[in-house]
Amino acid sequence: MLQTLREKITGWVAVVIVGILIVPFAFVGIENYRTRSIADYVAKVGDVEISQAQFSQRLDQQRTQMRNAMGDRFDAALVESPESKRRLLDNLIDAELLRQGATSLGIRILPAQLQEEIAGFEAFQVAGKFDPEQYRLVLAQQGLTPAGFDRLMADDLLVQSLPEAFAKSAIATQADLDGYLKLRDQKRSFRWLKLPVPAVQESVELADAQSYFDAHSADYMTEETVLLDYIELRAADMAVDAVVDEATLRQRYEDASARFVEPEQRLASHILIRLEANADAEAQRMALEQAQQIRTKAMADGADFAEIAKAESQDPGSRAAGGDLGWLTRGLTDPAFEDALFSMAGTGVSEPVKSPEGWHVIQLREVRPEVAKAFEQVKEELKAEALNEERERLFSEQLGLLVDAIYRDPTRLETAASELGLSIQQTEAFTRSGGTGIASNPKVIAAAFSDALLKDGNASDALEIDSGHRVVIKVAQHQPASLQTLEEVRARVDAAVLAERREAAATQQRDSALAALRSAEKTMETLAAANNGELMQAEAVGRQGLDTDPRVLADAFKIARSDGKSAFGYAMLGLGEYAVIELQSVTEADVSQVPETERDSLRSQLAQGIGASEVRAYLNALRESTPIVIAEDRIP
Repeated sequence: MLQTLREKITGWVAVVIVGILIVPFAFVGIENYRTRSIADYVAKVGDVEISQAQFSQRLDQQRTQMRNAMGDRFDAALVESPESKRRLLDNLIDAELLRQGATSLGIRILPAQLQEEIAGFEAFQVAGKFDPEQYRLVLAQQGLTPAGFDRLMADDLLVQSLPEAFAKSAIATQADLDGYLKLRDQKRSFRWLKLPVPAVQESVELADAQSYFDAHSADYMTEETVLLDYIELRAADMAVDAVVDEATLRQRYEDASARFVEPEQRLASHILIRLEANADAEAQRMALEQAQQIRTKAMADGADFAEIAKAESQDPGSRAAGGDLGWLTRGLTDPAFEDALFSMAGTGVSEPVKSPEGWHVIQLREVRPEVAKAFEQVKEELKAEALNEERERLFSEQLGLLVDAIYRDPTRLETAASELGLSIQQTEAFTRSGGTGIASNPKVIAAAFSDALLKDGNASDALEIDSGHRVVIKVAQHQPASLQTLEEVRARVDAAVLAERREAAATQQRDSALAALRSAEKTMETLAAANNGELMQAEAVGRQGLDTDPRVLADAFKIARSDGKSAFGYAMLGLGEYAVIELQSVTEADVSQVPETERDSLRSQLAQGIGASEVRAYLNALRESTPIVIAEDRIP
C-alpha cells in the first residue's frame, strides 16, 4: 500500500505532505450540474462541501511540488490555467466520492495498518528505521502534530482503499491474455509508395496574404506584457546582533525544557488474533482463548516469540518479521495497546490486550528510558532560534512600516523605499504566463495584471512570496495585446499560405490515389510508375519492426483487414508528404509459443489495466448516483 508514494518521498516532509494529500485520479466524461452562486464552497459532493480554502490549499501544494520538481523551468500557467484548476477540482471530487464509497461499504483503517504506513516514509526514518523523534521533529517543522498527521494519513488510506481493492481483485482471463497476445504479436505484410510532393504556386500575392492574415488575425497578436518596479523585504536580510548572552540562552532552555526530552521508547513485538467489530459472544470467547493459549506458549521456557508470531499472528504487516513493531513511543498506537505496553514493568510477554483489531499478545524486548538533552547539546540550536526570532520581530516591525507608507502614498514606491532604506528594483517585461524571479509568483502575476494596478495606477499590497519574504509592486510599463501589421509578419503569413497550399494539394493527391486503388482503377505498380516512385515492401513484420519506417509501420497496423483482398490506407510523413499503403496479408500469432514466465508477467499487467478500468467505471457510477454541484465562479 502506498508503495508508489513511498518511492517518491526522498526529501523533507514538504514533499510528504504534498504527496499524501493529492489523490492521482483524473477521470473525465461525466457532466455535472453547475451553478453560478453557491455559499462559499467550490463544489459539493453529496452533503460534503469542498471549500475554497481546501481547494486553495491543494492548489498551493501542487504549485510547491511542481516548482520544487521543475526549478527554473517552472511555468505558473501549468497550475494557474482554468483547465489545470478544473482537473485539480475533479481530483478532489473523485477523492471525496471514493471516501464516501469506502465508508458506505464499512471499510475502516486499522491502527496497525496506519502505523505500518507511517513507519514506511523515509522522511521519518533514521538509518533505515522509523524514528519517533524524527517523526515528531519533521511534523513540527510543518506545524503538524502526530495526531493530526495520523488523521490525514488515515483519510488518504481510506480514499485509496477501494482502488487498491479493485487492483487486487482484478483478474485477466486466459481469453484476455490470448486476445492481447494475438494483437501484440500479429504480423503484417504490406507495401507502400511515397507520393511526390505536388507542385504549388510558390509566390504569394498581397491579396492572398491579406486574406489569410484577416482570417487568422488571432495568430498575429502580440502578448500583453507588464514591467514592474518593486521593493522587497526579507527577514533573512534583517541585521541582528549575532551575540546572545548565556543567561538568555539558559532561560530559553528552561522555558522549553520539554522540547529537549527524548521520550521513553520501547522495542516491541506482537501477535494479533483478529476479531471483527460485530463479532458475537462466542467468537469473542474463542479469540480470547486463542490469545491466552498463544501467551502460554510464548511464556514457556525456550519459546521463540518471533517464530510463534510467524506461525500464529494474523497481522500481515508484521507477521513475516516475527511480529516486530520496532521502537515505539506514546502516541503512535492504539491507546489500549499503548497503555498495556508502557505499563509493563520490564521485558516479557503481556496478558492479551484488546484493541479494535482484536487481541494482542505483546512482547517487550527492550526499554530506552526518557533522556533530557543537556544545555550544551542544544546551545547552538537555542542561539539560532533566538536570532531568527529577532529577525522575525524586526521583519514584522519593518513590514508594518512598509504597509503604512504604501497606505499613505499608494501610487508611488519612492516614499516607502526612502523611509525604510530599501531600493526600488525592476523586473523584466513578462506576460500573463509569468516571468522569472518574483514574476514567477502567482500572487505577483495576478496583482500585476489587476485593474487596481493597471487602471488605477496603485501599488500593490505587501505580497507574500514566502514566509519572511514580501514585495510591493507597481506597474512601470504596460503593453496591451495588439494586432501586428501585415508588414511586420508578412514572412510568417507567406510561409503559412504556402504550407496550406501544399497540404491541400498533397491531401487531394493522396485521396485521389486511394480512390483509384480501392476502385482497382490503378494498382500500386501503375501508381509507382506514374509518379516515378519506388515501391517499398515489408514482409511479415511486427509492430516493432526496426527496418520499417515507424510512421508507415504504425499506420499499416491501423488499416482494417479486408477478407481475401488488399486493403489500403495512408501514412503522413511530414507536412504535405504522404505515403499510400497496401495491406496484403495478416498473420495471427501463435500464442502457445509465448513462455509461461512472460505470460504471467503480462497477465499481471493486464490485470492492473482491468483494475484501473473498473475504478473508472465505479467512479462514473458514483458520479451518476451522487448529487455533485460545482460553483464555477468560486474556483479561485
